[in-house]
Formats: sequence, C-alpha cells, structure tokens
Amino acid sequence: MPDRPGRTRILKAVLLASTTFVASGYAAIAQAPQAVQQERMVAFDLPAQPLAASLTGFARSTCIKLAYPAALTRGRSAPPQRGSYSPAEALDRLLAGSGLSWRFTGANAVAITAPAAAAGTGAAGGGILLDQITLTGESAWGPVSGYVARQTGTATKTDTPIVETPQTINVISADQIKAQGAASVDEALRYTPGVSTDFYGGATYNDYVRLRGFVAPIFAEGMRMPSGLRDYAQLRHEPYGLERVEVLKGPSSVLYGQAAPGGMVNALRKRPTAERLRELQLQAGSFGRNQGAFDLGGPLDAGKTLTYRLTGLLRDSGTQVEALRDDRAFLAPSLTWRPDADTALTLYGHYQHDVGGNSPLPALGTVYPTQFGHLPVDAFLGYPDFNRYKRDQFSLGYEFEHRFDDRFQLHHKLQYSNIEMDYRYSVLSGLQTDPATGRISLNRSIQHPHDTATALTMDNNLQADFDTGPLRHSLLVGLDYTRLDFDSHWGGDYTAGRVDVFAPHHDNRPADPVLYPD
Repeated sequence: MPDRPGRTRILKAVLLASTTFVASGYAAIAQAPQAVQQERMVAFDLPAQPLAASLTGFARSTCIKLAYPAALTRGRSAPPQRGSYSPAEALDRLLAGSGLSWRFTGANAVAITAPAAAAGTGAAGGGILLDQITLTGESAWGPVSGYVARQTGTATKTDTPIVETPQTINVISADQIKAQGAASVDEALRYTPGVSTDFYGGATYNDYVRLRGFVAPIFAEGMRMPSGLRDYAQLRHEPYGLERVEVLKGPSSVLYGQAAPGGMVNALRKRPTAERLRELQLQAGSFGRNQGAFDLGGPLDAGKTLTYRLTGLLRDSGTQVEALRDDRAFLAPSLTWRPDADTALTLYGHYQHDVGGNSPLPALGTVYPTQFGHLPVDAFLGYPDFNRYKRDQFSLGYEFEHRFDDRFQLHHKLQYSNIEMDYRYSVLSGLQTDPATGRISLNRSIQHPHDTATALTMDNNLQADFDTGPLRHSLLVGLDYTRLDFDSHWGGDYTAGRVDVFAPHHDNRPADPVLYPD
C-alpha cells in the first residue's frame, strides 16, 4: 500500500495529544492523596507521654511516615490526644508549645523540623533537613574498629579491600591485641592460623615467627627491618605502640624483594589522629609487675592541618625467676602536616630500652621427675649478676604522600633504625647423676654476644587508577632500597665448672669473657 504522509502526521498528532493528556491526568491524580491525607478524620487515643512516643502512635494510626532527627524530640513531652482529628490537626496539637514545625513532603510522608531548619535553604526546596551526618571509613594503614579489618595495604601497597586481595592475609587489630593482653608480636599472633610462635619458651629477647614452615621476616610500615634468625640485634615492637599487625601468607617478593616463601609480618605503628585522644593505663601484677602507659593525640591547630600522636610505656617488673627482669621504657612521637586534602607529610620516631634475661633448665627435674621431686618453678641455674640482656633501639623516619589528580598519587617513605643488643647467658650441658647420692649436676658455661644492627630503608611508588570500559585498574610502579649492616662480637668461658641442679651455687662466677669479632 502506498505511504500517506498526511495520515502519518495526523496519527502522530493524536498520539502526542494522548500522551500529554495522560501525563497531565497523572499529575492531577498524584496531587490528590496529599489533600485526602490532610482532610480525612482519624481516631486517636494517646495519653500524655514523651513526644517521641506520641509521634510513634500518630504514625501507627495514620500510616504516615515521619522523618525527623531524634535529637528534636529529646526532652520534649506531648499532651494527651483523644478524639477524631485530621492528621494536620493532630500534628498541630501534638507539637503545640514544642517550637517544632511540620510539613507534608509526600502523599504519606511528613518532615518535622526545628524553626531554624524550616527556614533554611533545604526546607525552602521542599527537602528534609536533618542533623549533620559524619561519614567514617577504614584506611588500610589506620585503626580498625573492633576485630575485623576490611582494608589492607600490605598485600598490594594500595588501599584495597581484603575480599578483593588475591592472597591470604590476616589482620590483628589494636583492639584484639588489647583483648589478648599480648606483650609481644609473638603473643599477638598466637591465634592466627598457619602461624607458629614461641619457639624458645620463656626467652623474650626477640620475636620469632614461622609461616607455613618458614621463618618470616618482620617488616615495619612495609619496610624491611633486622629480623629473623641472624644475630641477636633485631627490632622488637612494643604492641601498645601498634595500630595493627598484618600477616601476608605466600610469596611476596614482587613487592618486597627478598622474602621467605611462607609469607611476611608487617607491623603498623599508631599514627597521628585528627580526633582528640587521651588514654592512660596503670597496671599491676604478679612478680612485682608495675606498668604505666599513655596514648595522646589530636590536632594542634584549629584547621587540623597539624596533628600529633605521642605513645609511651614504662614497665618495672620481675619474672617467675627471681633473678631475672622484664623491664621496658618506650616512647613514640609522630607529627603529620596536611596543608591540603591531597598532600600529607608524617614525621615519626621511637625509642625503646629493654632489660631482661632467661635461664635454661634440664628436662630431668622439670618434664621428668627425679627421686628428689621436681625443680621449683623459680629455679635459676645461671648467675644472677651475669644472665641478662639489654637492648637499645631507635628509629627515625618520614612518610610523604601526594595526589596529583584523580588518577595519579605518589607515596614515599624513608626510615633509619639502630639496634644494639648485649646478651649474656648460661649454657647447661653434660647432665650427670651421682650414683651414691642421686644428685644431678650439669656443666655450666657462659656466653656473651654483643651485636649491633642498622637499617636504612626507602620505599617509593607511583599509583595510577584508571578505567577501561567496565573494568577499574590500579597500576603500581616503584623502587625500594634497603641497606642492613650487622656488627657482631662474641665471647665465652667454658671453665665455670659444674652446678648441682637442686642446690645451685653462684659464687664461682667467672670473669666477663673477652669479646672478639664474630
């Protein structure tokens, strides 16, 4: 059939008119329910009670949704409401004398506001003006609320949700460390699957962690520190100064260079906070343990461009063995300068002084009984004025980050650490039992390693975020540099003689051995 343009134009005009008519009719119908809601009569039976309760009863009776900040009704009461009223009349009566106003924002919706809010720009546009809302989020390098972390920066060096990280990672938060009462990183990781700790029993001079059978290096802020089984001069973290401890399982050499195939541990220190923080702890415990700690932080200026954090701890404590100590002094200051939303510079440092010691015991008399029974729990077979270690460690560093635009951001870190460890201990060997008396004795010798370690670490990376169609990418390129220096000296004396396990004497202490380069 031939096309007829005139007929087509008429048909289009009719359809357009129909569309316009339907739209206009819909607008008229949509306006009707609001008028009906305001005019219909509803029976109310509300006693005199808090305003919030009366408004709940009003909403239940009228099926009208009410929107208002909870603070508006706090401390306000409503008069009794009995009888049949329109919703508008009922609201006027309920809010009489409260200073609050109301308005319909929809067919079945009412907003209640304070007079100042009703006069504001938000109310003039017909919107609902609520109280200020504070949005909070978790940073991959910041504190964790509770025990469950959702973000991590260890696996990718980017702020990435854990569920999107293609590696197994466990995060131990400061709240969990506190709940466990952990006094070391070793103890903080005891409940982490796939992690083995406490290889040396009561020895507290270093943290040793194995992941999937391999000794794991312990990093600080994503940078390599002296750790593992090499020498005694290793950085040991005070748990009270940590925001979180992250365990990354599996190979990580792509981002961290030389590392164990089982994984790595990354300790993140507490950082400056824009919120005012004041915390003080006092503790007392067994064996004369006395400890005090403080955690202070907040802004230094009104604009919060300068924020700080100061964490400290002091412990004076004995141990189960009377001759051994467990003392610590720790101080960690940090300062962040944030001139704008895209730039931040953080300066930080820490100092820690530890005094401790340990003494080995034989299996016979502890695990296995003898004819004299078991050794007492405070048995000490070393020399009271010799067996001890002293560690002094400090670190200084800074972190700089800058976002150039919505795509590129730069991260730069530099840290210098110094650890000095003086360790004196006894070695027991050659267990013998006297056939006549049954007394047990051991050869007792002394050893004295003195180690110093320094570490200079730098980490730089540039991150680019971009999209290709429906996919979003984060591209990371960077360079890190680490220089570790160890200086080890050692001395020993194997002429100290024998010691009776059940009647130890300490009067034949040999002179301090001469130290030689190791």
